Amino acid sequence: MQLTLFNGSPHGKTGNTEIFINELLKGYKNITDDSTQVEYLVKRGQHEKHLKSFEESDIIIIAFPLYVHSMPSIVKEFIELLEGKNYPDKKIGFIIQSGFPEAHQSRFCERYIETVPSRIGAQYLGTLIRGDSEGLKVMPPFITKKTFKALNTFGETLAKDHIFDKTIIDYFAPWEKMTKTRKKIFTFMQKIGLTNMYWNSNLKKNKAFDKRFDKPYA
Repeated sequence: MQLTLFNGSPHGKTGNTEIFINELLKGYKNITDDSTQVEYLVKRGQHEKHLKSFEESDIIIIAFPLYVHSMPSIVKEFIELLEGKNYPDKKIGFIIQSGFPEAHQSRFCERYIETVPSRIGAQYLGTLIRGDSEGLKVMPPFITKKTFKALNTFGETLAKDHIFDKTIIDYFAPWEKMTKTRKKIFTFMQKIGLTNMYWNSNLKKNKAFDKRFDKPYA
């Protein structure tokens, strides 16, 4: 059995998508010695290699961040490589992670990608949607512990039963839209500046903080 995960993040190994892949693989490898590999779609010059890996795999997972309610162009480009082909022996699943707290923000993209397997004759495993992921790589372990444990369990179930565990999918998307309580918490965090901490740190790191209100096209 060959499992291949395609990282569809433009950030490659440095993005949050890589964290999801690594934690899933930890669980998967706890159960089986099956062959696994990760391909990086940001390496656009390796289309032939990516397609070969896809064709040699039994289970394929395409993971990517949500970009403006859709997918990064490198993911769409890869999907278009599969057009007109037939893979009845493949099982395909997807992971969408984003900074939005609500699952609703990713549903539009999900509606598209869930049609991809059937168009190439493959089996659709499902889509795991996870919001609140923007600052995942800088969060302390006590915050990420439950998330990583759930991803480990997700990988274990995939290894044992070759399915996307619906219980864990539901766990990662507990609400479609923000509740009134979460809206109040978010508003409070916004007022005291917590919601901008990550972005401001990146602006400062790139010496652009003082230019954040510039209007070059005004």
